Amino acid sequence: MIVQVELDRLIELGDPNFVDEMVELFVALSARQLSEIRSAIECDAPQGLVQAAHQLRGACLGMFASTAAELAEMLERAAKAAQRDPVPELVRRLEVALCETTSQMRALTQHSADQGLEFLAHGPRGGRVERRAVTR
Repeated sequence: MIVQVELDRLIELGDPNFVDEMVELFVALSARQLSEIRSAIECDAPQGLVQAAHQLRGACLGMFASTAAELAEMLERAAKAAQRDPVPELVRRLEVALCETTSQMRALTQHSADQGLEFLAHGPRGGRVERRAVTR
């Protein structure tokens, strides 16, 4: 699960449309990586599992999804060590964490749209930072 403080970092990244796009890109990427993880398991391809779990971990870290990132890392380590027993449970937990994470991200962006989003913006010379209220 994402911690609210970490979710707030998404808002600080930029304008509301940018945040929405990042969330949707994360949703698409995580779905693709989960599909690759399942395929690697079905094909008994440990290197494919390592690669897909690693890429998913990176995406999770980039979106401050710490629980999902930790589970992806555990899955990656299990695959590297050829430990098959924990893999199904790790994948199940990862799917749950990603579902909760994306739900929270979407709820945050919707709440921000409803309330008017305040974000940090760099001034024209890059050095000045100001807070602006933005509505969609």
